[in-house]
Amino acid sequence: MKVTCLAGRGSVLGEGPLWDAARGCLWWIDIEGRKLHRHDLSTGRNRQHAMPGRPGFVALHRSGPLVLGIEREIVLFDPVADKGISLAEVDESSVRINDGSCDHVGRLWFGTMDDRVSNPTGALYRLGQQGPAAVIPGVIASNGPAFSADRKWLFHCDTLGRRLMRYPLLPEGLPGPGTLFRAFSPEEGLPDGMACDTDGGLWVALWGGGSVVRLDEHGAISARVQVPATQVTACAFGGSDLDLLFVTTAALGLSADEFAASPESGGLFVCRPGWRGQAPTPMQDVQPTLKRTTQP
Repeated sequence: MKVTCLAGRGSVLGEGPLWDAARGCLWWIDIEGRKLHRHDLSTGRNRQHAMPGRPGFVALHRSGPLVLGIEREIVLFDPVADKGISLAEVDESSVRINDGSCDHVGRLWFGTMDDRVSNPTGALYRLGQQGPAAVIPGVIASNGPAFSADRKWLFHCDTLGRRLMRYPLLPEGLPGPGTLFRAFSPEEGLPDGMACDTDGGLWVALWGGGSVVRLDEHGAISARVQVPATQVTACAFGGSDLDLLFVTTAALGLSADEFAASPESGGLFVCRPGWRGQAPTPMQDVQPTLKRTTQP
């Protein structure tokens, strides 16, 4: 399978790929580089926006702007005006926002992680009219969630624990009791960002594993995409037919020799894995009262 680097070689901590069909582009972030990137698929042009803090995810909004998690805030960001409005904030001071996405009806879910990457002060939140509500607490580094195409399951992991969990989605839009979907060995790498295809598969990026794996409905590996970078962070389907898999990577912590061995580390990659994904659902109007303006 051919895997091509599109942009971003040397990005510190590439993350959060998001397909934007209306704009015909792929958004992604560099968390530690404090940048929001845009790759236009038809022209190959790459653009970027400087962020006022570390972005943890990017999502679509039904009214046109983007939704970003920046440090501990949820921000409605207009990429044309290059300005944002803060919608909500996580109260816990020892964390930053890390990864997030919308479910099939447009509710925003996002996670946090301990800034020292050592204490279980992170959580998975759902944003509602009263602000962020923790629904899965007690994690060190939240990644996901991803939502199955049949709308029955929510997938989420605490990356440092190497455990990928599956939760039933209850009628009221909350997760039910979770069960272990797959535990990853140290040799496999750390489970990071993820995406669901339309055939019941879950694609999981493996930090330190140099790959993205597809898990079937039983949690067994049914396919693998080898990436020419060891620190693979996230994946998302996109393109006009949703048959392209975009993959982000990181150069964070690599020595000069390690970077020389994989010089495309930090890049944004693309391949055709043979499956199709789901179009991202924009966030609906469930945000709480606006708080203040944020401008990069």
